[in-house]
Amino acid sequence: MPGVRGRSGTAVSNRNAEVRLLIDQNLSPQLARLLGKEYPGSLHVRAAELIGESDIAIRVFAQNNELIIVSRDFDFVELVDLLGAPPKVIYIQGENLSAQQCADRLIRHRTAIEEAFDIFKRSVYVIRD
Repeated sequence: MPGVRGRSGTAVSNRNAEVRLLIDQNLSPQLARLLGKEYPGSLHVRAAELIGESDIAIRVFAQNNELIIVSRDFDFVELVDLLGAPPKVIYIQGENLSAQQCADRLIRHRTAIEEAFDIFKRSVYVIRD
């Protein structure tokens, strides 16, 4: 987290705590477990008791809890276009991806995701591969 300092007063890198994900119901709940090391503090909408809730309710929860939504539902991209961010959205394209394949993509794209959101101030990151 920004501003966190160690005992010696030097800045402490806390990269993993900076990116927490809210995984949409169209993705496997296993994804949160698979991403636990790389994206700690991430959770599936099931764990947040949001199964069956509207996209707006999921968006509000993500915004209030500083989470980035991960989804295969383009509606979240459209909501960012309409309402702005936060929350930010990672949109995963591709058909019939397993939880492991989604996790692999999110881990492989981690640096690019951080750069897109933090440096280039993007609100949506699309994973196409």
